[in-house]
Amino acid sequence: MLFLAAYFLGYAVKPSQQFATAVNQDINQEQTERNDLASISQIAVFSYELTGFMTSLGPSLIPLYGIWNTATQWALYGIATNAVPNTEATSIMAETIILSLIIAIPSTDGLLFILLLINYARNRLFKDLVILSLRWYITSLILSIVFLILLAAIS
Repeated sequence: MLFLAAYFLGYAVKPSQQFATAVNQDINQEQTERNDLASISQIAVFSYELTGFMTSLGPSLIPLYGIWNTATQWALYGIATNAVPNTEATSIMAETIILSLIIAIPSTDGLLFILLLINYARNRLFKDLVILSLRWYITSLILSIVFLILLAAIS
């Protein structure tokens, strides 16, 4: 919910003309690169999409820092939604909602792991909970990477 709130907070901001121009140029450049790669190979397009997802969302999978990083990116995506035409805006909004669902689980598990680790430093009885939380975090991290790979394969 924090990520979507950050997105809609960014959506409420009216972008400057310079920002809108920069966003439109980035989208056009990405489309051109994707079309050029599609003429070479679909694997190249998949690799391009996956690399784009991992470079922008990779830091979001780090406990604690990931929550701040994702909220910041989502606020920028919200501002960018106002800066582009309707078809692009719908695409940005849909992608943000899907990615929010994928990223929310490891972010929450990472936060839980850090909190339990802090409690473990004070009280050694939390050892089993810390290990269980670490396992959940690693599992959700692997699942989110798999979902990102599938999302890159679809688009």
